[in-house]
Amino acid sequence: RRRRPGGPSAATVIGLLVCVVCFSAAFFLWKAALFGSGRNESGEEPFRPVVGDPPYRVCIDAGHGGSDPGARGVIEEKEMTAQTAEALLALLEADPNYIPLRSRESYDATAKPSERAEAINAQSPQLLLSIHGNSAPEGSAAAGFECYPSVPGRTWHQESYYFAQQLAQGMQAAGAKLRGHGGIRYIYYQGEVKQLVEST
Repeated sequence: RRRRPGGPSAATVIGLLVCVVCFSAAFFLWKAALFGSGRNESGEEPFRPVVGDPPYRVCIDAGHGGSDPGARGVIEEKEMTAQTAEALLALLEADPNYIPLRSRESYDATAKPSERAEAINAQSPQLLLSIHGNSAPEGSAAAGFECYPSVPGRTWHQESYYFAQQLAQGMQAAGAKLRGHGGIRYIYYQGEVKQLVEST
């Protein structure tokens, strides 16, 4: 066959393809070596919490409840948090690696966050997951999953942030859209005023 004048030869095209394949393979091997070893880009080991052996004591807290409906929209927040808490507790009860705990006996009881915190602390959980749902004004495009770990400077911040990352990654893998920086945000209070801060 005669090739067109000025066009690349078959050998040139094959050579370029081989280069692309080799470069891609080298890149993926480098990435696997870097991240497969558990090291980050700076070569440091990422933080991993020390959790000990199971069974793990996990407390599930359904936000709001009783006379406190929480956010209102298509459904009331207290209904969603109660149903989610029950589903999670059922999963934990079916797994011998966990001891499921509750922040209160009944979702119909009104309990302030401070009262629930006191009940939670009395049970000495190793992990606390408090479930909430946000609302937004009509017409807002806000949607998706977000997790609020303990803020920097607080005891257990690193462990809380690690768990938040695992939750956000799991939710994203299940198809959820993430809000904030990788699904993680912080809440600070200035008196009674709530400030949302993106994780950086």
